[in-house]
Amino acid sequence: MRAPPWTAARRSARRRLATGLLAVLLAAHLAVQYAVLIGPVDHSRSVRTQFTGIATALHGLGVRPPCLVTGREYVPIGYFTGCSSRQPRGHDGSITEAGLAAAARTVPLAVVVPAGRTPPAYARDWPATRLPTTPGRPPLDAYVSPATTAPAG
Repeated sequence: MRAPPWTAARRSARRRLATGLLAVLLAAHLAVQYAVLIGPVDHSRSVRTQFTGIATALHGLGVRPPCLVTGREYVPIGYFTGCSSRQPRGHDGSITEAGLAAAARTVPLAVVVPAGRTPPAYARDWPATRLPTTPGRPPLDAYVSPATTAPAG
């Protein structure tokens, strides 16, 4: 015995409805994923822009590899600048302040501090430069060892 013809039409309508509902749910899921993703992507772009600007400014001040960066945000600034990054305190207490002062006599050294803050004693007489920033990020100053303040050709 064959099924009545309207049964096949009902199954076809249900399939179309299920397919349409699945497409709407998939589109909604993708919209939510995009909304969640856009925040971290914008933040990453902002951070990369700031650190690239800082690296360019430090290069202009003569801080070029081989070089050393210490202070606030020293790891990403060191990375973008192509410099080593060392810190006398905290989890990366890999050098003393006397060691940093000695290193400043042989390689370019940038000490990065929050804008307006006093640098460590060994860098207090060095020229200070306000570093580029982006909206929402705190401004930073760099104190660059005097032997390296002449821009490289």
